[in-house]
Amino acid sequence: MSTDEEKREIERLKWRLDFAQKRFARFIEILESTLDESTLRDVIERLGRECSKTVTAIQEYKDNPEGFFAGVLKGWGEEAEFDREGGVIRIVTSERECVCPLVNSQLTPECICDCSLGWQKQTYETMLGRPVAVELKESALRGSKRCVFEVRLT
Repeated sequence: MSTDEEKREIERLKWRLDFAQKRFARFIEILESTLDESTLRDVIERLGRECSKTVTAIQEYKDNPEGFFAGVLKGWGEEAEFDREGGVIRIVTSERECVCPLVNSQLTPECICDCSLGWQKQTYETMLGRPVAVELKESALRGSKRCVFEVRLT
């Protein structure tokens, strides 16, 4: 592929990403204005759970969250602490925008953070083989420079 062709392809891909982000933001706005809060949270959390299911590495760390923290999370620029006695995992991302390629922080409603809650729930329930509760302590979409999650074994 020539340099000109590469430039055109990059521009085409940028256009497609921008289009997808705008369409996704509008879709979330429509859901937010149409659904009651409880249903909206459930739908968006389920979206995050489905996203988690696509990360095959999670299966490799069943009953080994420390291995997950050391490998996968480090590779993503995230830190995690696991207080086994207290049953609490704290995940802290690096300073960044939302990691989801569909999210444009200038356009996407903050309710999309429930997607991350679903991702965390599915991930740690799969890994630990038991239910967890997840709380979002900080969010890049809600004014912080990073995201912080607290996962509690239930």
